Amino acid sequence: MNEEITASMPFDSPTMLAGYKWHRRRSSAFGWPFWVAVALVVISTVPSILSQGKIQMFPQYWFLVGAAILIALVYWLGPRIYLRGLKTSPSFATTVSYQFSDEGLLVRMPLGEGKFDWDYFIESISTPDGAMIYSHKRAFNWLPKTAFASEADYNRFLQLIAEKTKHSKIG
Repeated sequence: MNEEITASMPFDSPTMLAGYKWHRRRSSAFGWPFWVAVALVVISTVPSILSQGKIQMFPQYWFLVGAAILIALVYWLGPRIYLRGLKTSPSFATTVSYQFSDEGLLVRMPLGEGKFDWDYFIESISTPDGAMIYSHKRAFNWLPKTAFASEADYNRFLQLIAEKTKHSKIG
């Protein structure tokens, strides 16, 4: 591919929150170890319930209640914390432009520009709404489908990131 692919998008709350929701879905703070712990707590109470014939509020259940409250707080506070940090960016409420080529990508913002080789990015993920390009585990560039001039440009972009990065799909 010798031809550059361009994309342009607003760097604002609705656009970036869509990407954050996909990122959060991909990298949940509570992975399989958490669910193993929950299963062990539930299983550990079964003998007590069977021997006493009734359900009591065992200490293990307090753990489950606390974990449920923690999960609810993470899912409720996460987007709010993300948006608060986003609004402190000098690029907030501006338009960001991207140029993708075989060599890498060029990002243009009102305050400057940055050029990145493909080696800088560790992973890319496509979703039904757009794609994320990760520079490390928690830092991503969100590119919604609407940032591209056409569906053909978006599809070429997906092919390019699949070739240049470790690529996967969710959705």
